Amino acid sequence: MPAYKDLYDMIKEIIEQEEAKIDKEFEEVREEISKEAEEPLYTVYEKEDSIYYIIDVPFINEKTIYVKLENNKYIKVSCKDIHGKCYQLVIPARYNFKNYDVQVIRNRGFIKLILRKK
Repeated sequence: MPAYKDLYDMIKEIIEQEEAKIDKEFEEVREEISKEAEEPLYTVYEKEDSIYYIIDVPFINEKTIYVKLENNKYIKVSCKDIHGKCYQLVIPARYNFKNYDVQVIRNRGFIKLILRKK
């Protein structure tokens, strides 16, 4: 086999490997973006005996809000917007309250969760 074909094959193989790496990275970024698009932004702050979570869901359909507190460890929030897009959020309850009383307040694209110590 002539030398130029071996060199050509080596370069082709290197290019194919680099393309495979790029495809893999592209797929990882795509998966990360699609996951982040399903998780709404939120912020947490604490006052006295309450913890406040403000969750941003634009165009929220208030009838689809579902909040569940699991084993006082996680808060699961799911809802849909008026366009039918689903949002899901799992928030660790990182504060050491043993019992919570959960209150949900809806306000123009925001959900405000208030967890009060019983």
